[in-house]
Amino acid sequence: MNSTHWPVVPFRVSVAGHVVKVGWFLAERDPHELLLLSYRMGHWNLLVVPPQTTPVSAAWPMAAASDPLGTSTASRLTEEAARLRTVSETDRAGVSDRTSAA
Repeated sequence: MNSTHWPVVPFRVSVAGHVVKVGWFLAERDPHELLLLSYRMGHWNLLVVPPQTTPVSAAWPMAAASDPLGTSTASRLTEEAARLRTVSETDRAGVSDRTSAA
């Protein structure tokens, strides 16, 4: 986890009766990603979707992040999702303006 973007970084987290140790990194980790390591099961890079994100807005980056052939970083997915939201909002505003003028 990137400690620059997390106000509180716990050292340990309880999950299903197990203790998960937490580490933090600075610039070398993508701020929109968590790295989950397991000695027995391997490792996973997890996309962090900001908590204020609506389910509709979160759907695309989560689907893109789960694509096994995807090569985008978590930050690129987050930026692209923000760009798509802006385009969608602009399109909706244009339709609303045209409807109001009619």
